[in-house]
Amino acid sequence: MNCLIDDDPFFTTLLESDEIDINNPPMGSASVDVQATQPQREKRKQKSQRGVSFTAEEDTILVSAWLNISMDPIRGTDQSSTQMWSRIYEYYSTYKKPNCQERSIASLNNRWSIIQKCVNKFCGSLAQVEGMHPSDATEQDKIDKAKILYRENLKHNFTMDHCWNLLRHQSKWQAHMDLIKKKNGSSSARVFP
Repeated sequence: MNCLIDDDPFFTTLLESDEIDINNPPMGSASVDVQATQPQREKRKQKSQRGVSFTAEEDTILVSAWLNISMDPIRGTDQSSTQMWSRIYEYYSTYKKPNCQERSIASLNNRWSIIQKCVNKFCGSLAQVEGMHPSDATEQDKIDKAKILYRENLKHNFTMDHCWNLLRHQSKWQAHMDLIKKKNGSSSARVFP
């Protein structure tokens, strides 16, 4: 045989055998349907796909959960991280509306990290604006200037107003911001260089 099949070491043929004559099949033999099949490929592990984005309502429940999980009265600090996030998860699950997405502890923890980072940076922008002592500026003027400063520094708009408004006057958040100030060694919540 002189064809491309001869060059393929994985192709086997009965034509080379003297037992079968392809032009004259044996009489009475059963016909066999042969179907070409694709080789099965190993199933890949599916990467976890990003879930549905959090809504402002879910953010509000999460912030409320963080604020309402009490401090350990003996040590004056939050419980262990695992205990705290289990309680936040319970709170979130209890107060979320039925139409809200189911969230895991890891998902809530990750979202809280995003909220905290954005609000911390906004507080830093606001502290910088307040440090300029703008005369005759109302509180809203300072907030607007802080949003402009945030956008200039981070190249995107501040979108966590709903969270900041819940956190800004809360003693637990103020204690958190004071801790950040101590860690940074500054008297204001400077976040930007």
